[in-house]
Amino acid sequence: MAISDDIKSKIDLVDLVSNYVPLQKSGRSFKGICPFHAEKTPSFFVFPERQTWRCFGACATGGDIFNFVMQSENLSFVEALRNLSHQAGIPLQSSRKVSEHEHLYGINQIASNFFQRRLSSSLSVSAQKYLEDRGFTSETIDSFLLGFSPTDGQSLMNYMISNGYTTEQLATVGLITSANNGEYQDLFRGRLMFPIKNLDGKIAGFGGRSLGDIQPKYVNSPTTPIFDKGRILYSFDLAKESIKSDGVVIVEGYTDVIMAHQNKFTNVVCPMGTALTSYQTAILTKIAPQVTLAMDPDTAGQEATFRSLQSSWRIFQRQVIRMRDTESGKSTEDGSLYFRNKVPDLKVASLPSSKDPAELIRDNPDIWSEIVSKALPVMDYLGSIISSRIDLSTAEGKSQGAEIFSHFIVALDNPIAQDHELQKLSSLLSVSRDVLEASLGKPWAARRTKTANRPKASPSPFSKLDHDPLEQYCISLLLHFPKFKAFSKDITPDLFTHPENREVFTWWTKCSTIDELREGLDKELTDQLDRILSKPLPPANSSAHKKSLEECVQRLKERQLRERKSEEELRLSQANLEDLSLEEVEILKLNKSILQLFTNKE
Repeated sequence: MAISDDIKSKIDLVDLVSNYVPLQKSGRSFKGICPFHAEKTPSFFVFPERQTWRCFGACATGGDIFNFVMQSENLSFVEALRNLSHQAGIPLQSSRKVSEHEHLYGINQIASNFFQRRLSSSLSVSAQKYLEDRGFTSETIDSFLLGFSPTDGQSLMNYMISNGYTTEQLATVGLITSANNGEYQDLFRGRLMFPIKNLDGKIAGFGGRSLGDIQPKYVNSPTTPIFDKGRILYSFDLAKESIKSDGVVIVEGYTDVIMAHQNKFTNVVCPMGTALTSYQTAILTKIAPQVTLAMDPDTAGQEATFRSLQSSWRIFQRQVIRMRDTESGKSTEDGSLYFRNKVPDLKVASLPSSKDPAELIRDNPDIWSEIVSKALPVMDYLGSIISSRIDLSTAEGKSQGAEIFSHFIVALDNPIAQDHELQKLSSLLSVSRDVLEASLGKPWAARRTKTANRPKASPSPFSKLDHDPLEQYCISLLLHFPKFKAFSKDITPDLFTHPENREVFTWWTKCSTIDELREGLDKELTDQLDRILSKPLPPANSSAHKKSLEECVQRLKERQLRERKSEEELRLSQANLEDLSLEEVEILKLNKSILQLFTNKE
């Protein structure tokens, strides 16, 4: 079974989508407001038997669990694959593949040593002064391996090459980049350097802070085989033991973390971006009894706090885990379980507007302790910022406030907690409970039906196989016969229902050779490429293979149209009577499209 199929078997699409948008039962399907465009009438449907979704409104998009996460979180396929594999409890990398990249950590370690030595040189006066002004001790600087990157743009590259490394290796790990003239140069130039360790304490990348007016203020390593900013929390390797007992405090920047640790607040970490990712949140959920957000008090920090609340609240309220029999180690019969994990308390610390966390901790650690200890529960914090940002005395303001709150209330998986927060919202908005429920359409009432009570997914004709023969045969023909590339303009990625096949095809359209394709693919997809290439093609001449390709594409188009027609028929069976004529017209259009595939063909 392909890894994507394994993940699909462990995560139910209805439960996943319900984390993003309230769904209501509609016959054998579920419907809701489309999360991808503005609409008032629900046109977004999820089909549990097929484990697919489709918007029948302005978007006219659809797909499977991977398409949904990619579009919702703005992720690439591989990022979505990693995200969902973690939720499903399915490891992606074999130990062999992990060891293949072990040397990249070694390159970063040598680069870190280089940056550390340069920090103590006469060339880094500005970096030394910055650290002194911020109040960092020499012990702290050594503990966090802080360094300095020379301004000339060549020093690190020349040093690494003199130690036997190639420009290709340095580019792979993200230490050098191509300049406008096509020549390589150091990525980090004239910056204070922060080595970034992964969850296991290995240097996976770097962050560099400018020491003047140069923009951007911070530059991070690009995504590499060992660095993915959405899967790393800065200083987590140093903080994880304290987090287990004291909970975690999340701040915005590297210097905030370092100053906290210098003052013995060792449970402080920060994400690589402005908002927590689902992977980072899931990691913290496993070990932290309490999560406190303490972002900068400026406008950007408040926006980051709100985005983090939205992303983390959804994950904290419902976790997806893969259940295993503790004795046999085999998956349970159900394979996956959606359940109430021990959810940590989520709170927000309100910082004074004049200081960021690093300044506050440096000047008065006791005040920092008090602020963190008095952090507000997430719902109370939301109430305070809604009151300060929106005029709740107007009907429009009340409606906006209710809409913001509803996204958080619906994520609660406890009906008592939902009722409690709804009462508080009613009081905050000075709106009666009945009016509030009517205006919101009672989204929390659309409680998710347990997976066991839902219709089972219809078995695919290829469900007993580990591949889709039609899709792989089509891609194999394209790979083995480069002259067929011109024919690919008639093929769209959405014809491939298997995500791995779709991704391999998409990358193939951008490459001129198989070697280039292999280099461009992420490690999670090279195995799929090898599987496709290993399938032997039947002996035939070029014209016969071209005809086979044309037939493959035609069958893929037919399959896609039949699938959409079937989805339309499902929706038709649940439509209001007054809409039936419009639905029938749409069905006729799809039938006509299918018919045209086999008639008047030149």
